Amino acid sequence: MVSVLSPPNCEKLSDRAIGVVVERIQPKRLDDQRADQSPSFDPITGTKGYTPIPSLKALKKIAKEHEIEFRRMRNRQHQAKYKKKQRLKLINLESSVQGLREHIQQLEQKRQVLYASMPTNSRMWGIAAEYFRLFRHGFRAPMLVPDVNTTPQSPNLNQSCVAGFPTSNDGARRLWSWRTWC
Repeated sequence: MVSVLSPPNCEKLSDRAIGVVVERIQPKRLDDQRADQSPSFDPITGTKGYTPIPSLKALKKIAKEHEIEFRRMRNRQHQAKYKKKQRLKLINLESSVQGLREHIQQLEQKRQVLYASMPTNSRMWGIAAEYFRLFRHGFRAPMLVPDVNTTPQSPNLNQSCVAGFPTSNDGARRLWSWRTWC
């Protein structure tokens, strides 16, 4: 049975095969109880002393502050990335709106060219379109000079009117023509 803990080749490794090996130094950790015991100068007493070992609470506080600072830095990076993305979206939208406006102008010019070159009286719909184009704002009768023979002098003096209302078709026509000229 092959052991998991043995090296892949079971030969002994000599200095000739390995070369010079240097012992690895372990990095210092925050929760490590060993502190640097190098002597330091105490200005109050004037003597050299040793630095005290930081307490576990102080180490946890430092770790928490580092974690908070890391989160803030990460949040700032995310915000900068989000703002950059929003700016790019805005630039893309502005350029696409400008492109659409140019496309609309081109289509409008094509429509005007087609409308001008198309004969309006060749088809039934063309005739209807021409009619509505001409009479878009309604029909206004031309200004005519009133004829003396057809205009009554006064509606009250006419014999076909009783109390200002016409009693015959001719009187109604005269009253209507009188109101249209006034």
